[in-house]
Amino acid sequence: MFIKLLLYLYICTGLAIDPNLDCPGIIIVPRDEWGSVIPKIDEELSETPKFVFIHHTESETCSTQNTCEEYLRNLQLYDTNILGRKDVGMNFLIGGDGRIYEGRGWNTVGDHTPGYPQSIGISFIGNYDDFLPTSSMIKAAKNLLNCGVKKGTLDFEHSVNGHRDASCSHCPGNALHGEISTWSGFRIHDLSYRNCWEKK
Repeated sequence: MFIKLLLYLYICTGLAIDPNLDCPGIIIVPRDEWGSVIPKIDEELSETPKFVFIHHTESETCSTQNTCEEYLRNLQLYDTNILGRKDVGMNFLIGGDGRIYEGRGWNTVGDHTPGYPQSIGISFIGNYDDFLPTSSMIKAAKNLLNCGVKKGTLDFEHSVNGHRDASCSHCPGNALHGEISTWSGFRIHDLSYRNCWEKK
């Protein structure tokens, strides 16, 4: 009955159906809500991603939706104007408020982990070298992965790795990397650049 009502609202009134209804337990703030500018390029993924790379922004975190949205706007300016990217590099970012912020989304090639364009990049806003993200942030990330599998936008047998596992980087920090190493999808395998990183 509820599904029929949603279809009626969509077809007969033109109202958009909230995409979060597909994945209960998560809140995804879309690009237009946090004030994104139009990306310079929008290249679609050519296959269902099998890799997820976890990052951190190595910055202060944000604790409210307003401050997280302001951070996203500033990040987009930094990524495009300073780093020369076409848009925010990440597919998604996790705010200290426990919300998920849409970057390039599920279907667009990211710019976050060199050598792995057909992957999903998720960054936790903050620096997690010495301490963990909040439990609500970790829960949001796990729910997001489950959501991707459910929607068919993430391979069922995807692997989860830290940025450092595929690049010469300290990211996503020691504490967060230790956390994701306990996740069921975490595994070290044929990542081309994984031997490059050395602990600093």
